[in-house]
Amino acid sequence: MNLFWKKLFGGLASTPKFEEQCAEMEASFLRYVKVQQSDELKEYEELFKKVKSPEFRDNKKMLTTRKYKDTQEYRDMTKYEKLHKSADVVEYYKVLGSKELDEFRKFEKSGDYAKLANADEVKKSELLSRMKSYERSKEYKLYRRLNGSYVIKEYEELKEKVNTEEFKKSNAFWSDPNRWSKTKEAAVEERFNALAKSDDIVFYLKENKGRFAEIEKFERVYRDDFNSGSLDKKAWAFGFYHKSEELKRLYSFTNEQQANAGGANVTVAGGCMHIATSQRKMETTAWDAKKGFVKKEFDYTADVVNLAGVANRRGGMFRAKMKCDGAKEVSHAFCLYGEKNTPRVNIFKCEDGRIELGIYTKSGYRCEKIKGISPEDFYVYTLVWSDREMVWYINNLEVMRVADGVPAEDMYPLFNSYIAEGKTPGEGGMDIDLVDIFARKG
Repeated sequence: MNLFWKKLFGGLASTPKFEEQCAEMEASFLRYVKVQQSDELKEYEELFKKVKSPEFRDNKKMLTTRKYKDTQEYRDMTKYEKLHKSADVVEYYKVLGSKELDEFRKFEKSGDYAKLANADEVKKSELLSRMKSYERSKEYKLYRRLNGSYVIKEYEELKEKVNTEEFKKSNAFWSDPNRWSKTKEAAVEERFNALAKSDDIVFYLKENKGRFAEIEKFERVYRDDFNSGSLDKKAWAFGFYHKSEELKRLYSFTNEQQANAGGANVTVAGGCMHIATSQRKMETTAWDAKKGFVKKEFDYTADVVNLAGVANRRGGMFRAKMKCDGAKEVSHAFCLYGEKNTPRVNIFKCEDGRIELGIYTKSGYRCEKIKGISPEDFYVYTLVWSDREMVWYINNLEVMRVADGVPAEDMYPLFNSYIAEGKTPGEGGMDIDLVDIFARKG
């Protein structure tokens, strides 16, 4: 596959651009999940149902648009004030509290009251004359007309009503043009509006959840950006891995021209793990297909490093940002290994200065050779492995897919550099800037 034109016209994103996209995607996804699980969103959704309900909207409309003049409170208060200011009512209560009325009412209960009907008796008595005069007064006539009347009864009922705390509160509420702001519902709406404007809620509602369809299928198992300045010995191991502790793990191969140096050629600096292939004599144990393990002296050294301790698994996503340089005769690889020779997966392999990727199975080797990009430049190489298929990516671009011969066993990530038999030996190096391993959820 030639990626020259895809690189030129943007089909293959630049590595910085792809990293930026990945970082944004992960940050947005983590934020989305955090907001999704937050009490703030739960409260927002509960308030949304309440504030957007027909009952809430109708109640707000009624409270904000209803005129004070249309309320019973207004009618009661207006009627009360009218009666309270009425000249007759005012005069009635003056008379009711007067000494003259009090004296007359006491007189009414006396035996002399009947004498008021006798004009001669009235003329003889100053008291009877005074009582007769009061009985004929306009004040007493007003009292007689209003006392026990519907007007006074209504006034006193209204007076009692408007002076209750309940009426005062109700009247104050309905007479306030800003009454809505004083309600519990307004506080609910205000809280809802505040939540609706919060950065997290705005982000959550605007976010397209569909773009997280792939990333949410995975959870991170291990990540190393090599910024600590030293190798994470709890995760990384030198050599190969076997479940059995009795099997040798640090060894080389007689059909290769370098000794695997057991970590001596692995360094971490400048945010990268570097595996060097260098000219240096070393005698070590090597595997020979016919003789088994033998001692052999090599003129070159390189290294093998793996993540079996943290990522020996079936399925998931395996990713590394890497490059290699030096002599073309030096090969470099980012692979998945198992307990047997096959299957073996090349997520990245550089041989003779050319990039390839593929899978070894009992049926043979299926691979894709990549042209148009240089192995000396950093790219992100990714394998997505499911039960159904394996898919290879370089940065954002899918470059290979297989659906048959998909491994059904655990495999572990391994990085190594080597010089194949028959090649003119030379020196080189592989830089790994990032390793990111994910398990598939469920």
